Amino acid sequence: METTTGLDGHQVRASAPLPDKAFANQIEIRVIGQMRSGNHVIVDWLRSLYGQRSVCFLNNILHGDCDPFLNCEGFDHTHAVRPIKRRDLKAVDRDVLILSYEDRKSLDQGDVDLLTSVLGQEYAQGLAAYVGNSRHHFDVVIVRDPFNCLASRLALLRQRGGMGGLEDIGMIKRHWKEIARLIHAPAVKGDRERVVISYNRWLVDQAYRSDLGGRLLATAEQGIPDQISRYGGGSSFETETQSVTPLTFGDLVRKAPKLLSLHRWKYLSLYAKRLRRKPTANTDQFLKRWQLMTADSEYRKLMADQELLELSESIFGEIPGTRQFVAEAIQATSLDQPSSAAN
Repeated sequence: METTTGLDGHQVRASAPLPDKAFANQIEIRVIGQMRSGNHVIVDWLRSLYGQRSVCFLNNILHGDCDPFLNCEGFDHTHAVRPIKRRDLKAVDRDVLILSYEDRKSLDQGDVDLLTSVLGQEYAQGLAAYVGNSRHHFDVVIVRDPFNCLASRLALLRQRGGMGGLEDIGMIKRHWKEIARLIHAPAVKGDRERVVISYNRWLVDQAYRSDLGGRLLATAEQGIPDQISRYGGGSSFETETQSVTPLTFGDLVRKAPKLLSLHRWKYLSLYAKRLRRKPTANTDQFLKRWQLMTADSEYRKLMADQELLELSESIFGEIPGTRQFVAEAIQATSLDQPSSAAN
């Protein structure tokens, strides 16, 4: 077993080369999105689009030059006739390969941003050596409006910490802006086909989902999954009256080694809830998260950003109430700044 170095400077594993064949994957989809942007429910939907075809999904892959089969936070393979061990995952036949990248904590330990670490030529060119040749390539970029995304992320940081993701909320906002700018950037010759998914619209527009499925060569049509994805730890705005993500026996097996880490013990109450409950998703609540945070001083300072508002509206249009909120936040922030006379 060989090793290579990830962006965080740690040695990571790399498995043996793939067998020589024309196409290891008929469809290869790289999914790029920040935590709390709807990544996991959209990935669940993507997996449902291919009917009886075999789909391999690799969750939350380590950034940089590494074998994604061996450096991901969990995996699934549909239609497997027997349980698959990680070391054997690459050799199992598959039609569709879905590679999911989020803003992992390792990104704050170097100078490489989220998009460069996935889309940069330095890393992208070596991907085929790990996953094999693919007949069709897609880059799916998921974006949620910044008001709800950052509100959810800030709540997550306060309740459960980073959960393996970035903990610098300012850097999280900068990454959101970079994704927004990428969406408007013209395609470069030789780039993979880019498919942008607006989480806000995907939640409520069946025609939009159908169009996306067509672009991604879907062979089946599925609606929104009626349960919150079991990946990603559920909603960061959970209350006793709201749903939480169910915990399966397989989840328990995968998470058991993490209990050796003492800081994980603070999540035991969350895991207990997930064992007791079977949630359903409420699409309306996911579009109004930000309204719960309007009186929060840290959130108001974070959102006192005219450029952020303009980028949001360039993608999502005007979200009712956000223009006034940003204007008031900017004014309040300016009043909090010490005057030049006081310095």
